[in-house]
Amino acid sequence: MNTQTIAGTAGRIAGRCYVAARLIDWREVGAIVWHGLITLAVMTWHAGYETGRAVHRANDALAPVVSPPKPPQSTPTTLLVAAPVAVHPLAELAAEMESLSCRQLRTIGGIRAKRSKRQLIAAICAA
Repeated sequence: MNTQTIAGTAGRIAGRCYVAARLIDWREVGAIVWHGLITLAVMTWHAGYETGRAVHRANDALAPVVSPPKPPQSTPTTLLVAAPVAVHPLAELAAEMESLSCRQLRTIGGIRAKRSKRQLIAAICAA
């Protein structure tokens, strides 16, 4: 009569696997796997690099066949003339006010507060 059960058989298999696993040098296995991954990465990069070079060579070889070179176009004979720069009228007024003193600017603008020349000119132009 066979008295082996599934659980007993699984236990014996697990025990034998455990004993076999203790005999393996796992550091060596890890090093082998690591070097394999590095090799795979380098080979993948190199395959992509060579594929790209082959595609570029094929493109250079087929470019004249697919689209023949276009004749050179003549250069336009019209010359572009720069338009004069438009200057805002307040900019000219502000440039003239630069030569005045702060006291004169406060008098002109009716400003009592002590401010910088630029602030005074800006306040006068804004009014």
